[in-house]
Amino acid sequence: MAMVMDVVNNKAGIPGSGDVPVAITFTSDLAKFVAAALTLLNWEQKTYLTGDKLAWNQLVELAEAVKGITFDVFRDSIETLKAELGTQSGTKALRGAHAGVFDSPHGPHVPWHDSGA
Repeated sequence: MAMVMDVVNNKAGIPGSGDVPVAITFTSDLAKFVAAALTLLNWEQKTYLTGDKLAWNQLVELAEAVKGITFDVFRDSIETLKAELGTQSGTKALRGAHAGVFDSPHGPHVPWHDSGA
């Protein structure tokens, strides 16, 4: 989330339109999942975990409501993120990774972004 939202400074950099739901999983939920999985006698070859699903715009709205302030929201189109990968480091490249611009080492994933700007 830190790659998209800077809650301390009231800023957000949203890839695409920000309207497509993403899965947000807290580390505490992941830890509970792993602890429960360790008690299983048999494991499936693949096991999945997903947290809450909401769009980046919804997350910004929640943060604004909690803090009582309007965030500065910057948007990058998917095309811009694709063009800047390899030439930019830091946040933009990381946002590009989360925008589904390239595949994971375990095979292609389903991109959660839309094609809108």
